[in-house]
Amino acid sequence: MPAPVRPLPLFSILLSLTVPAACAEGGGGEAGWSVTDSAGVTLVEQTLDPARALALDEVWRVGSLDGDEATQFFTPRDAVLGDDGRVYVLDSGNHRVKVFDVTDGSYLYGFGSEGQGPGEFEGQPGRLVAGGGQLVVSDLGRRFHAFRPDGTLVGTVAAGPLLPAGHIATSAAYDGSRFLLQATRFYDLEAGASVPGQPTALLALDFENSAIGDSTGLRWDGLPPREDDPTLGGPVQPMVEQRWTWWFDGRGRMHRVFSEDYAWEVYAPDGPLLRRVTNHVDRVPVDPTLRDRYAANQEERCAASGNPECDAILGRQLPAVLAQPLPEFMPTIYQLDGSDDGALLVLRSDRGWDVVDGFSSKTYDFFAPDGRFRGRFTKDPGFRVIAVDDEYIVAIERDELDVESLVLYRWSEPDSA
Repeated sequence: MPAPVRPLPLFSILLSLTVPAACAEGGGGEAGWSVTDSAGVTLVEQTLDPARALALDEVWRVGSLDGDEATQFFTPRDAVLGDDGRVYVLDSGNHRVKVFDVTDGSYLYGFGSEGQGPGEFEGQPGRLVAGGGQLVVSDLGRRFHAFRPDGTLVGTVAAGPLLPAGHIATSAAYDGSRFLLQATRFYDLEAGASVPGQPTALLALDFENSAIGDSTGLRWDGLPPREDDPTLGGPVQPMVEQRWTWWFDGRGRMHRVFSEDYAWEVYAPDGPLLRRVTNHVDRVPVDPTLRDRYAANQEERCAASGNPECDAILGRQLPAVLAQPLPEFMPTIYQLDGSDDGALLVLRSDRGWDVVDGFSSKTYDFFAPDGRFRGRFTKDPGFRVIAVDDEYIVAIERDELDVESLVLYRWSEPDSA
């Protein structure tokens, strides 16, 4: 059976968009705050104050064009702010975990290397998770390596290319007592077809025995329903897709974004719903010239690709993509991150993000563990958050020479500055 139809991979700028069109905005942050309880579920609703600015004060900065391991970075993707006064940075392109002092940014040590053995990273590792006095790194070989903070290897679990029932290991999380493996089912081997919704489950990671353990009760679908196009043999991914996304805090709670609102639900590691947060924000209309600009962009990229089959593929796919209905308003949530205690940092796609041109600026909304809006800040497109806790934000900043720097900021709310 033909594979699902999507825009060409070389045009992947359009594939990372996540989620919701927003609700209406007005009034002040505190005045719009309300909490109710329904059958044990906390319901939070608030109106965000767009003038409530979160302050970021730079503490230190590390990074240079020329230098040693301490100052040169190659696509750092994740970080952990440890309870031991250290910042653990996953420098993916260099296949290393680099450790810095949180007070002054001094380089302490590093561990990890490229390879296929225990504790070695196959391809660029993508995620660093902490819990229970250990650090877990996941690599492109679908392997998960547990280390002690000093770099001593605890164990490696190899999930392999395919788990039972066609599931594929994606990333790890921590539920407060153990590490969990996110396993997503993309394909049904027996039916020979893609699986609608891409269901995901959580499995226990057993590093002492290098094994995958039992499943928890938490399961969810990762994609909204899509209609098949019979002429193309599968579903078509729209230009502006209101996709769902999720993030796990340090206690294994899943923060899952809704597909219709600027809202999310928080689930316990074993499945029960704990909280629903709804935020009223201003609506940002979708650019009416989007279809024309998108078509021109795809044609330009196709011409520059040098692929002799590109025109034929584009000729089949582009009309189907252009025929997809556009939402009335821009999606709101692009990416989720947060702290171990459940504070949530949301990168908004309706502020400075364009379907064709990408980010011209990045606007983040920050929420307390109980869902209350703390404030907003905006940075240049080269800014990327990789860790946050109740005092600091760790970011990667890329300059005009493409040099990446690791920057530690101390954040504060307007009324606590």
